[in-house]
Amino acid sequence: MYQTLYRKYRPRFFRDVVGQEHVTETLKAAIREKRVPHAFLFSGPRGTGKTTTARILAKAISCERPVDGEPCGECSTCRRIEAWETMDILELDAASHRGIDEIRELKETLYLRPSTLPKKVYIIDEVHMLTPEAANALLKSLEEPPEHVLFVLATTDPEKVPLTLRSRLMHFAFRPVPPAATAARLEYVAREEGLELRPEARDLIASLAAGGLRDALALLDMAAAFAQGGPIEADHVRELAGTLSEQEGKELLAAVLEGELAALFARLEKLERQGKTAEQIVTYLLRLVKDILAHNLSSVEGSASKSEAAPFSRKPADPATLLTLAERLVQLLPSLRGSPYPFLVLQVRLLALAETLRSSSSAALPERRPSPSAGMAEGGKAGTSTDGGTSSASNVSGDGGGKVLPEGRKVSGNARKAGRVSPPGGTSGERTFLRESEDAEGLARLRESWKEVIEEVKRLSVRTSSWLKGGYPVWVGERSVVLAFRYPIHRKMVGEAEHREHILKVLRSFLGRPVEFVALEEGEWEKLREVDPVDLAVRLVGEDRVEVIEDEPDEA
Repeated sequence: MYQTLYRKYRPRFFRDVVGQEHVTETLKAAIREKRVPHAFLFSGPRGTGKTTTARILAKAISCERPVDGEPCGECSTCRRIEAWETMDILELDAASHRGIDEIRELKETLYLRPSTLPKKVYIIDEVHMLTPEAANALLKSLEEPPEHVLFVLATTDPEKVPLTLRSRLMHFAFRPVPPAATAARLEYVAREEGLELRPEARDLIASLAAGGLRDALALLDMAAAFAQGGPIEADHVRELAGTLSEQEGKELLAAVLEGELAALFARLEKLERQGKTAEQIVTYLLRLVKDILAHNLSSVEGSASKSEAAPFSRKPADPATLLTLAERLVQLLPSLRGSPYPFLVLQVRLLALAETLRSSSSAALPERRPSPSAGMAEGGKAGTSTDGGTSSASNVSGDGGGKVLPEGRKVSGNARKAGRVSPPGGTSGERTFLRESEDAEGLARLRESWKEVIEEVKRLSVRTSSWLKGGYPVWVGERSVVLAFRYPIHRKMVGEAEHREHILKVLRSFLGRPVEFVALEEGEWEKLREVDPVDLAVRLVGEDRVEVIEDEPDEA
């Protein structure tokens, strides 16, 4: 009878357990020093070696000739345990034997001496599934068991194990097996079995296993059968796992990021016809977003070209946008699992998210006006702020700015006085910074200490600081600070009331005076810097209120 790979290559010694050295080394030391406690709790994801380690532990404490805390694997006791020819090791599945009656039956056998081994070992799997009554019945036995009894409890959800139970156990947390360790184990098994495993297929299996080595070996087993004696390719693995290809995933993600609703809908329809499930699509997108984030961050560290970070998208995928997308995808997963129409839910949510991203980008574009007079006739509709007080190019008549008048020209006193009135197209607070004197010293101090400012904001809100990292100060006035942002979504998010409050608190503390801040995109700020200051004054207060006075040249 054929034996599956994960059973055939189940570890027999502590040294064979992959990715759990923090557990195995501690257990070996305890065995060497004869300081093995009476009860353990092994917790961690499925397929990480909890039950296997429990069996090796039972073998190690019973071995006639242990070597450095490891069972020898050759003595009669080790062979008897491996062949399951002993009644002194009892495995109980708490998921199917979870009632108080089963625990009472177990307790009746505790005081019977072991027949062939030094100790009786009770391995209770999925212990969090025990009923409250059954767990309470086990408490006393766990606290003071007979000298010849060892308990090993295993669970995938330690938080569901009653605290009264956990406090009586030595807890070891098993970790997901790292992809590199999983890939190395897959390569070893493939070599032992004479299988030709392509590196791309190996890495894909390791990624899909998500830290579960048993799942990885099971998928390798299926892929070997699917390949029918030939090389195991990545396409074989994708076909079996039902996951997306790299090209399909990148095209789908690009459609979301770029707000291409028609293309996004068409690609989702195609994936549904191919039999892909909504959960598989969301899981793949999450992995892809994580990989892009890692690539972008490593590119920044290594000064690599940012265009290489997301070659499939025409628009740069900034970290804040990717994090927002990942957060929405994580929130989407539970609703898919609880819906009778998961693919429909996926389509609606992704289309809505794509539309939101597109709207965020388009809302930040500067609004063009045919002429100053046309802008004045608008009355102010285009200048109304919709981003919680932040300002875009439309808030400053499309091309306003706070630039100091060049040498030889200045606005008369009457014009400056007239400038104190609220300019057309917005409230007085929206454009005040355009008429303030520049605080060059304050700007220099703020630029020099910008990292410290972000750290102070981070103490108030980590999310706010992540949005603020996308911007930097470009102008400081008496009552205003102008921040330029590279991406529209950063500019938009800092304008939300929650984030704005945190940023203002730190800015006011740093400058030592009450200030407001205006958020602009880099392109908008560049336009503001280039504008003719006289034209700016005309646009703000009207041509009839502006007088240009030429300065007299200095006499030699």
